Amino acid sequence: AHELVGRFKEWGFEVILSIGEMEENRIGSNCGQYVTKYLKNEK
Repeated sequence: AHELVGRFKEWGFEVILSIGEMEENRIGSNCGQYVTKYLKNEK
């Protein structure tokens, strides 16, 4: 993760590294999973 964060910083982005709860991943409730699910349902 640190290598990826470093690359984004080199490209001029501000970066916040946030590690989610495993329970959120299990039930699919983190933001990225929600957006992906929403976009798939829009098609």
